[in-house]
Amino acid sequence: MEFLPCILRLLTLHMSLFLSPGACLEPYDEELHSLLSPSLTHYTTLHPHSLTHTLHGSQSQPSHSRLVEFHTLERHFQLYLRPNYRIFSSGFKVRSVDRHGNLKEHEVDRTEYYQGVMGGEEGSIVNAHISESGLMTASVTTPTETYHFEPSDNFLTKPHPPHMIAYRSSDIKRDRFNQTRFDFVVAPPLPPGVQTETTANHQTDHTETIANYQRDHAQTIVDHKETVVDHTETVADHQRLKRQSRIGGSSCPMFLVVDHRFYNQFRGDGQDLTETIAGIARRLITLVAQVDSSIYRPAEWVLDPISGNRVSDFGLEIAEILVHHEPSLQDFFANSTTYYNNPDCCGDIRKTLDADGLLSAFNYGSWDGYCLAHLFTFVNFDSGLLGLANIASSFQSQTGGVCSKGFTDSSVGKRIIYNTGISSFTSGGIPIIRGEQILVVAHEVGHNWGSHHDPGNDPECSESYLMNEFAQDGSESSHSMFSICSRTSIGQVLRSKATCFRDPDPCGNFLIDDVTEQCDEGPISGPCCTPDCQLRDGAMCSDTNSACCTECEIASEDVVCNEAGDFSTNCSIDIHCNGRTSECPNIDTTNMAPHGSSCLIGRCRSIGNNLTECVDFCTFNGTTNCTCPSQDDECKLCCQREGGACEVSEDNINLPTGFRCSTGFCIGGECRELQDTISRVFSFITNLDVDDFVLFMEENIVGFTLIFTLILWIPAALVLHCCYDRKVWEKFKMENTDFISAHNAPEEEVGHVTSWPHPLPL
Repeated sequence: MEFLPCILRLLTLHMSLFLSPGACLEPYDEELHSLLSPSLTHYTTLHPHSLTHTLHGSQSQPSHSRLVEFHTLERHFQLYLRPNYRIFSSGFKVRSVDRHGNLKEHEVDRTEYYQGVMGGEEGSIVNAHISESGLMTASVTTPTETYHFEPSDNFLTKPHPPHMIAYRSSDIKRDRFNQTRFDFVVAPPLPPGVQTETTANHQTDHTETIANYQRDHAQTIVDHKETVVDHTETVADHQRLKRQSRIGGSSCPMFLVVDHRFYNQFRGDGQDLTETIAGIARRLITLVAQVDSSIYRPAEWVLDPISGNRVSDFGLEIAEILVHHEPSLQDFFANSTTYYNNPDCCGDIRKTLDADGLLSAFNYGSWDGYCLAHLFTFVNFDSGLLGLANIASSFQSQTGGVCSKGFTDSSVGKRIIYNTGISSFTSGGIPIIRGEQILVVAHEVGHNWGSHHDPGNDPECSESYLMNEFAQDGSESSHSMFSICSRTSIGQVLRSKATCFRDPDPCGNFLIDDVTEQCDEGPISGPCCTPDCQLRDGAMCSDTNSACCTECEIASEDVVCNEAGDFSTNCSIDIHCNGRTSECPNIDTTNMAPHGSSCLIGRCRSIGNNLTECVDFCTFNGTTNCTCPSQDDECKLCCQREGGACEVSEDNINLPTGFRCSTGFCIGGECRELQDTISRVFSFITNLDVDDFVLFMEENIVGFTLIFTLILWIPAALVLHCCYDRKVWEKFKMENTDFISAHNAPEEEVGHVTSWPHPLPL
């Protein structure tokens, strides 16, 4: 018993180091807050272990599809995801280049990039990247809000525990840019020897050319607007078309370029080239995917204002990403194609902030053969300018924008091309966040597609749409939408110039979507399928494409091909293969789970004809999900009837353990504060109350196990110190002076010494 006081003293000291309020504050929180507070009114953090992943398929028949569930921003998220191969061109690659022009190719796992929908949100769009460590970069667009998730290393350069930040577009500060201009108008000159009646009188006065073009363009929209409206009643659904034969494909292949300024800004401390390139590629791919699927493809472009013909499903794909990890060392007049990446390009760029000069230098790059080339930089341009782009014209003789052809600039004897734009991810020296980055890139590409800034004197187009001349913060849904003015002008360009647009290669997208395909195991062929999507010799089917295929042969009747409550949220019972075909038998009335049965996201609800569907608990009871109004119920599932109050669900369902709440984590339907647990720990230590000990151990078994494990070796060391060989202890102290000094530091330094304590399991 003489050892007990010694043991308790050391235990108390050790617990204070790990459990004191100062130690529980992550040392990177303050830095993160200082970086995000200029942009956001509110954000939350999300740890990878808070995400629950349900993979589609089994070990014998894996699939890249998944369900991701988590709770944050006062709601529950159910993301149904499938690989997004559409965003990649068939020859997609990522390369880095050094100052001498030496290229290195980098591998990118395309199966980590997803597209999908959010459960319970009709019309939702999800774009996401999920790394092996569980970090997620994503944007979730619903009809009323957009949610953004990005790893904290997008902001923090020093080492820190992996976690993400989450925020809504409506959380972005409305005065963020304070009348900052997106850009100014750039109309490329005509190629040598080409003149038209529209531009012949103004070639020497670039400003006048732009002004006249904008005026004529605006008048065309005004002239045709009434015609379009009047024609609505006589042309059903405006004759909406997916594509017309004269337009070609539906995707604009982009060449994405990163300069050394952008690279250095987003290179974390201690990161090597491969890690930094992977992070930059993740950032750009998910960003362009969001611009493509949530802004461009849903838009209806007006091909013909008179007839009302419109097209949709036109967007972007990525052909290549080129990352300059060092400044280029090339002479502009020595046939340089990367002068834009020189440290002294366009004057001292840190002082002159010349956006026009940077775009002009970028125009001399080797971008022939691509729909568009886009430069990503981190330059604090004058007046907070965020980007610049060459505008496309519907006139065939006018170069610039999508599908432009290069020609020789006789003034310098170099080839030049105007299918270019630039975006800077800083405003006023402060990095812009993902929600803002999406709008900047979408705006500049909008110019490349043929849209000028929305005219301020047109009531239908003067609202805060995407192509407003002043930067939008994304806090309103219209900020990511094209006005009728923009959709009309872009429609004219698509009709006349979208000759380089292409359709995605059907072979390599994991889907058998062409009559010539026998199988499709993705961009890298598999054991059953050849690279040209044909079955290999001896293969009867592909495990990737068929649920009843095992090792390239038809599965036996004992194989379950559709488990009850599977990823597709159907309400079927287990369905077995029939042993004759590689396809799983269809779900019908003979294999449906009854009304009221449990399923993946809630309960099965009858939809007639002996069929049921899986819906969430609120929907099953004829209500909708809502945020519980009482803080006492914040760890409960709440539902609301039309016109009624938001109340705890009839089944009194708890949110899953581990979901964040206002003061800690949800456990057993209650929000448990971290400080409550710490207080009980110290109460036990100081008072030695048996009741407190039992209560603490029952409610915090994981945390107690961890603490108990930690203290096993502490008493052993203490016994040596207090009662046995003091010489051994003195030698230990001499060899570990730094360690002991750190643990005897003042309280305000303890949080810094203790490296990122994980949240205490409750």
